[in-house]
Amino acid sequence: SGVSYCVSEASPHLITITLSGGEAFYFYPVININETGTPASWDNPANGQGTVRVSFAPVPGSYGTLTAPGAGGLLWLDDPTYSWNGPLNILLDQDQPAYDPSIFVFTAPDGRKFSFDGNGKVTSMSDRNGNTLTFAADGITHSNGKRVRFTRDDAGHITEVYDPIGLDGMGNPAGPPVLTYQYDANTGDLLQVSRLTDRSDPNHPVYQTSSYRYDDSRFPDYLTKAFDARGTNVLQNVYDDQGRLSRQLDAAGNATSYGYDLVNLRAFATNRLGGVTIQNYDLSGRVISVQSPDGSVTSVAYDERGRKAAQTDALGNTSFFGYDSQDRLNFTANPLGQVTTATFDAYGQPLAGTDPRGNTNAINLFDAKGNLVQSTDALGNSATFGYDANGNRIAETNALGSVTRYQYDASGNLTNTVDALGHATGITYDANGNRLTDTTTRTTSTGVETLVTRYQYDPQNRVVATIDPLGGSNQVIYNDLGQQSATIDKAGRVTSLDYDAQGRLILTTYADGTTESSSLDAEGRRIFSTNRVGAVTQFAYDATGRMTNSWFLSATGAVSHGATFYDAVGRVYATMDAGGSVTAFGYDAAGRRTAVTNGWGTPLQQVSYTQYDDNGNQTVSIDALGRGTTNVYDTLNRRIQTQFPDGTFTQTFYDSAGRVSSTVDAASRVTAFGYDAAGRRTSVTNGWGTLLAQVTFSQYDGTGNLTVSIDALGRGTTNVYDALGHCTNVYFTDGTFKQTLYDVDGRRLADCDQAGVWTTFGYDLMGQLTSVTNAWGTTNQTVTRYEYDTTGHQTKQVDALQRETLYAYDLQGRRVQRTLPGGQVETCTYNALGSLATRVDFKGRVTTFVYDGLNRLVEKRPDPAFNAPSITYAYDALGMRTNMTDASGTTSWTYDVCRRVQSKTVQWTGQSPITLTYTNDTAGRLVGMASSTSQGVSVGYHYDALGRLD
Repeated sequence: SGVSYCVSEASPHLITITLSGGEAFYFYPVININETGTPASWDNPANGQGTVRVSFAPVPGSYGTLTAPGAGGLLWLDDPTYSWNGPLNILLDQDQPAYDPSIFVFTAPDGRKFSFDGNGKVTSMSDRNGNTLTFAADGITHSNGKRVRFTRDDAGHITEVYDPIGLDGMGNPAGPPVLTYQYDANTGDLLQVSRLTDRSDPNHPVYQTSSYRYDDSRFPDYLTKAFDARGTNVLQNVYDDQGRLSRQLDAAGNATSYGYDLVNLRAFATNRLGGVTIQNYDLSGRVISVQSPDGSVTSVAYDERGRKAAQTDALGNTSFFGYDSQDRLNFTANPLGQVTTATFDAYGQPLAGTDPRGNTNAINLFDAKGNLVQSTDALGNSATFGYDANGNRIAETNALGSVTRYQYDASGNLTNTVDALGHATGITYDANGNRLTDTTTRTTSTGVETLVTRYQYDPQNRVVATIDPLGGSNQVIYNDLGQQSATIDKAGRVTSLDYDAQGRLILTTYADGTTESSSLDAEGRRIFSTNRVGAVTQFAYDATGRMTNSWFLSATGAVSHGATFYDAVGRVYATMDAGGSVTAFGYDAAGRRTAVTNGWGTPLQQVSYTQYDDNGNQTVSIDALGRGTTNVYDTLNRRIQTQFPDGTFTQTFYDSAGRVSSTVDAASRVTAFGYDAAGRRTSVTNGWGTLLAQVTFSQYDGTGNLTVSIDALGRGTTNVYDALGHCTNVYFTDGTFKQTLYDVDGRRLADCDQAGVWTTFGYDLMGQLTSVTNAWGTTNQTVTRYEYDTTGHQTKQVDALQRETLYAYDLQGRRVQRTLPGGQVETCTYNALGSLATRVDFKGRVTTFVYDGLNRLVEKRPDPAFNAPSITYAYDALGMRTNMTDASGTTSWTYDVCRRVQSKTVQWTGQSPITLTYTNDTAGRLVGMASSTSQGVSVGYHYDALGRLD
C-alpha cells in the first residue's frame, strides 16, 4: 500500500576538497527523507509531515566525512489528507528559503577537521588534540593565542603580513610588516614582494624586493619574468599558443624547454645542456614511464583504483605495492620478493608490521586523540609516553623505567627537558618561536653553575649570531638572495662567499686572503675547481648529470685522471684510478653491492663477495681466497654474533634500552657494561664472571662531561671543565694535577704538567700551530716554530737553536722535498696513484719503487751506482706479503684463515732455511713459537682470564 516518492538530482553534483599538499577528496550529495535517514518512501508518518535532508558520501576511493552543520532541510513535505496515498505539497523548507550551506566541515581520514565557508574558503583547521588554526580576512590565529596579522586592499588581496614580533599584546600591528605585496590595480596580478631584513629602526625598516612581470598579451595573467632583490632577471617564462610553458630561461639566459604530444600522451623536458627527459602518461594523466637523457626507462603500473601497483627500473627489476581498503600502503615486495607489511588504525596511524625476515616491527598503541602512548619492539621491550591536553609529549619512559620529562610554554614550544637523573635543559623563544637561549646547569666545586647559549635572528628568522656561555660569538651575514655571504667566527675571522647570477656558490675567500673557486656549467655542475694553491681539477658528466671523469691539471696538462662508470639505474659498476686499474662492482636485484673486483680484467684480479639477509643486513663476507666471515642478527637487526673462518666467534648482548650490555670475545672472555639512568656508560667490567674481574667506573656532570674515572684499584682521576666543555684541570690521586688553557676557538694556549712545567702554543690567522714554547723555568725556554703554505702543509720548522728544516709540496699536496738545516736535500716523486716512485736521499742516492697493477710495492731498486740487487716482494690474493728477496736471501710468510702469521721462513744465501712457526689461541693471541733449527727452540705464552701475559 502507499505511494513512493523520491527527490532526484537534475544534474550531478560533486564537492571536491583539496588540501595544501595536493591530496584531493570527493563527495556527492545524498538526499534523505528525515533526520534519521529514512529513504524517500513513506508509509503514513504519524504527523503527516517530514523534511528532506541532505548528507554527503565519499565517492569510491575517497575517505573522510563531510557535513553541513545547521544547513536545515532541502524541502518540506506535507500531506493534507494524512493518507499518503495522494498528491503531496512539496515546499521549500520553511526555515531556510534555499539550501545553501554557509559552513562545511571536512574530517580527514587522519582525524583533522577543516571548516569551510559557503565559498569554499578555509575558516579553521584542528587536530585531534583540539589545537586549532582559525583563518580570517585579517589573519591567522592559533588556539593558544599566537597570531599572524594581514592587511588587505579593496580587492581582498593581502598587502601586508605582520609576524607575532610585529604585534602588540592585543594582536594589533606595532612594528613594520615582515612582508608586503603590491598588485596590478587592473588585473590583480602580483607585482612586488618585499621581505623585511632589518627592523632595528621601526621608522626606517629595510626590505629586499622581488618583482614580477606579465608581458604576454595572449595570456595577460601569465608570469613572464621574475626579478630578484638585486634586480637580476632570474626567470623568464615563454608559453605556446595553448598557454603551456614552452621555455624557461635562467639568469644567464640558459633555457629549459618543454614539449607536449597530446596524441601520444607524452611530455618532453630538455635541460639547459640539451638532455631530454620524456614522460609518458595514461589516459588518466598518470605517469607510466620516464625516459632519462641517457635512454634508460623507469616504468610504473597502476591498479584499478589508480594506485601505484608496480615499478620497474631500467634493468627490468620490479617492485610491487599493495594497499588496504583505505588505500594505505601496507605491502611492499622488492625485486627479490622480500616483503614488508604494515597495518594501520582507523586514522592511518601505524599499528604494526613485519619486515622481510618475518619479524614483527614495533607494536604501537594510541590514545583517543591519536597520541602514541606505547611502542613495543619485537623482543617485548616497551616504551611509554604521556601527553598534556594539547598533545605535547610530557613524559617518556624507556623499557628500563627511566623517565625523561618535558615542559612547554603556552605556544607549545619545548621549554624544559629533565632527564632521568634530574638534569634539566631550559629553552626560551621569541614571539616567532625562534629559539633564543639554551640553559643547562652543572655542579662544580664552587657550587651550581648556569651555562647559557644565546641565539640572534634577523626578521627572516635566520640565525645571525650564536653566542656561547663565555660570550664567544659566531656570526652569519646574508645577501639579497637569502644566502650566506659571510661568516665571522669567535676570533673575528671572516670567510666570504660569492655567488653567480643564478645564485650558485662560485668563490670562497678565507681570512688569510686565499680562495677556492668553481666554474659551473649551465646545469650548475662543477666543471673546474681551483683550490687555495691554484691547483685545478676538471670534471665531466654523463647525460643524467653523474660525474664520470675527473682530471687533476697542471700548467702542462692532466697530471692524473680518474673515471666512474654507471649502470642503467645509476649505480657505480666500475671505477678507473689514475693508474688505469679498474675496480668493478656487482649488485643484486635489490641494489645491494654483492661483489667487488679489484684489478678487473688483469691477471691480478681479486674478487670479494657479500651476502645479505632479507632485511639487507650483511650476513656473509667472502674474501678473495674464498674464506667467509658470517654475521648473525637479532630480530631488531642488531649484530649479535660474528663467526670467523677458523670457527671462532664473538658475541654482543644488549639491554632492554638497546645499549650494549656485554661482549664475549673469541676466547669466551666477557666484558660487561653498566649505565646510569641517562644512558651514559658508568662501568666496564673486564673478565666478568671470573675471580680476576676488574671494574672501572665513570662519573659525569650535568652536561655529560666525564668528571671522575676510577680504575680497577679504586684510584680516581678527576676532570674539571670550563663552560664550553674543555677539560681545564686533571687531578690525580697522588695530589698532582695538570692544567690546560684555551683560546676562544677552543685551541690549547698552554699546558702545565704535573711537575709545574708550562708549554705554550701559538697559532696563525687560520688556526694552524705556529709555535710551541717549553718553559723550563723563567729563564730556560725553548721555542719551536712552524710555517705553512696556503693549503695548510707545513713548509718550515725552526727549532730552539734557530735551525730550519724546509718542506716543499707538489700541487696534489705530496711532499716532494725536505731540506735539513745543514743544506742536505731529500727529494721524492710519485706515481699517478700517489705512491712513492723515487726518493733521492740526503747523500744523493736514488731509490726507485715499482708497483704491480694493484699498486702494491713489488720492487725496490737501489741506486745503480752501488750495483746492489733489488729488493722484491710478492703477495697473495688478499694483498698479504708472502715473499721478500733481498741481497741476504729470501724471507717468506704463510698465514692462517684469519690472516695471522702462521710461519716465517728465512733462507740466507748459501744456508739452510730456518722456519719459525707461530700458534695462536682462539682470541688470536700468540701462544707458541717453534724454530726449525736443530736446537728446536720452542717458546710458549700463557694468559690469565683478563688476557694479560702470565
